[in-house]
Amino acid sequence: MLGVSGAINWRNFPQGVPGKDWIVDVDTFNALTTRVEQPVSVPGGSGWTPASAAIDIPLPKVGILYELQLTFTGTLTRTDGTGSFTLGWGWPWQLFGNIRLIAGGESAIHSGWGEDFRTRLERLYRVPTTAAVPVTVAAGANAVSATLTIPVAHDLRTGIGALYRQTGTNFLVLHIDPPNLNDLYTLTGNATAVWSAGNLTLEETYCTPEFNQHGQIVLPDVSRMFMSTYDDVIFSNNGTLTHPMPRYPGRMLCMSHVFNQGNGLVISPSLLTQIRFKYGDNQNPWAISGPKLMDKNRRDYYNPLNGGNYWAIDHEVDQAKRDIWYPLALTEIKIEQDIPSSVTPAANSKSHLWMELLVDALG
Repeated sequence: MLGVSGAINWRNFPQGVPGKDWIVDVDTFNALTTRVEQPVSVPGGSGWTPASAAIDIPLPKVGILYELQLTFTGTLTRTDGTGSFTLGWGWPWQLFGNIRLIAGGESAIHSGWGEDFRTRLERLYRVPTTAAVPVTVAAGANAVSATLTIPVAHDLRTGIGALYRQTGTNFLVLHIDPPNLNDLYTLTGNATAVWSAGNLTLEETYCTPEFNQHGQIVLPDVSRMFMSTYDDVIFSNNGTLTHPMPRYPGRMLCMSHVFNQGNGLVISPSLLTQIRFKYGDNQNPWAISGPKLMDKNRRDYYNPLNGGNYWAIDHEVDQAKRDIWYPLALTEIKIEQDIPSSVTPAANSKSHLWMELLVDALG
């Protein structure tokens, strides 16, 4: 099967002959299937905090996977002393660090920061009600709780992008790398922030494959896989920043972006003089000012994404048939952004571009 980074060892269909042993029939599948919500065992989850080591969570090989939901609870004790504690741009969703859904022990079907996945939730559901506690961190002990949804199916109604797990060769692992704590908070002087009583849990949503009256396995729309990935460019200067884009297979659904300075701060998209999407050296279909793109995002989503830290060029929101494009059909794809001279980026800042794609799933 062809994925965002080449060959991925994943077959998104049952064994057998399509049309004979199994069929894709969304309406019949939805009438026959059972939706299942179940907890998943998290090895090392008890005691895990954002200051812990990386963790791997094997997923069951049962059903057709639609969605994952991570929940973290713990205590953060803040002591300022003669120093200071300041919440960073990544509070609270960067609690979950860098998340990868790995197929067959090889490539990641999904890869992104906690804030990336939260931004997708805001893009789709406009004002999602899932929240984190607390919004601010006071001196002393603070009970912290956050829940983050990791999408697997792009569309929960049709199941497009869902993953068929019931074969002898398919297996999935959810890998979590801890965050850069400076994204969550910065400390000066003798201030401290100590995590304790941490716990990481995982729940999954899957549906059961069923047989129709002809003895065929009936499936949702698993003809395409939904994938996400990111690309980072390190920079330290203002002026025009060029971010080359890999030529991924599949259909580009959305690109979202944040300038992470690594010191708890971001460069606001509203400050950018212009953002350009270019290809083929001289094709420039998007040349839009930062304020105008942020205004479009507000109109599209009712609020700026991630408190205004991200911009999105969303190919689904207006007219998907017109706006969705194929990276493999283009050459020299890049994003150019003009950072004004009034902005001085921190050393080793990151231009972080997160991309969502639909890729054909080959039997």
